[in-house]
Amino acid sequence: MIMTEQNMQKPLISVIIPVYHVDKYLGRCLNSILDQTYENLELIVVDDGSDDKCPEICDSFAEKDSRIIVIHKENGGVADARNCGLSKASGEFITFVDPDDYINKNMYDDMMHKLFENNADIVMCDFKYVYEDDVVSEISDHPSDVNVDIISGSDALYQSYSSYKNGVLYSVLWNKICRRELYEDLVFPTGRIYEDEARVFMILYKAAKIAYIDHPYYFYHQHRQSIVGKRWNQTNLQLLDAYIDKLEFYGRKKEYELFEKELIHILHMFCYTKSKLDEEGIQMDLSEDSQGRRCIKIVNELMSDCRLSIKSKIEYVLFSKFSKAYYYMWQIRQKS
Repeated sequence: MIMTEQNMQKPLISVIIPVYHVDKYLGRCLNSILDQTYENLELIVVDDGSDDKCPEICDSFAEKDSRIIVIHKENGGVADARNCGLSKASGEFITFVDPDDYINKNMYDDMMHKLFENNADIVMCDFKYVYEDDVVSEISDHPSDVNVDIISGSDALYQSYSSYKNGVLYSVLWNKICRRELYEDLVFPTGRIYEDEARVFMILYKAAKIAYIDHPYYFYHQHRQSIVGKRWNQTNLQLLDAYIDKLEFYGRKKEYELFEKELIHILHMFCYTKSKLDEEGIQMDLSEDSQGRRCIKIVNELMSDCRLSIKSKIEYVLFSKFSKAYYYMWQIRQKS
C-alpha cells in the first residue's frame, strides 16, 4: 500500500542544527523552524563548544519550546556535531539546517506531502542564495502548484555532474528530508570540512526514489566575505578528499560509469585547486600531494576493471605521469 497522509499520522522529523559562532543569525534560524506549519518536529541543537552567545540562545529557546533538545559539547567541528545530533535523533525522518540559514514556514509540510504522495525515500527542494540585507518575501510562500521530478538515487548521482547548480543541489544535506534508515551506519568524517560532500552521495545511492521539488524553500545565507571570495589555503584541499571518497566508493561498488565521471571531475578539480593556491603563493604538486597519491593508487588498482574511455585514460596518464604538462593544458583550456 502506498503511504499517504490520510492513512498515517504525521511522523516525527528530527531537525539537526550544528551550532558554532553564529549568535547573530541563530535566533532567525530557530524561529524559522519553530514556525513551521508541520509541527511534529524534534529540534536537536548541537552547541559545538561555541564561546559566543550561542549557548545562551540555545538554552533560552529550549526553555520556551519542549521540542528543542540542546546538546552542549566540546568543539569537535561540524562533522562531529552532525554525528552527535544523529546519535540522539529519534525521528522517522532526518533533516539538517545550517544555523546561519533559514527556511520557508511551509517547507516541511509541503515536502512531506510530496514524499508521501510519491512514496519516496528522499524529498529535496531548490534553494535561494540570500545576503546580509536581503528581505525575503518568499518566507511564507505556499505555492499551490510546484513541479516535482521523480528520479532514482542513481539518476541523482548522474545528474549531479550535469551542472554546477546540480552539483550543489545533490551534495548538500540541508535541502533534503530522508527516511531514517538511509543514515544507518553513516558517519561523517570528523576533523574535515566538506563533510556533507563526502557522505551525501552515499545516502542518494541507497534511495530507490527521490522527489525533487523545483521551488526554493531553503534560504542559503551568504556572508559578505563569501561575495568577494575567501582566500584559499591548505584547508581547501579537504574538498579533494571528499571527491576521492566518492571515487573509492564507486570503485568498490563497481559503478564504473560513475567512477569515470568522478575521476575526470577530480582531475579538473585538482587543477582548479592548484590554480587558486598558486594565486596565494602556496605550492601544490598535483600528483605528489597526498590526495594526488591516494587518487592514483585507487585508479591503478581498478584500471583493469573499470574500462575507462580512451579520452579518460589519456587524461589520467597525463595527470599521473606528466602532471605539469596536464596542468598547463588545463590552463590553456580555461582561457579558450
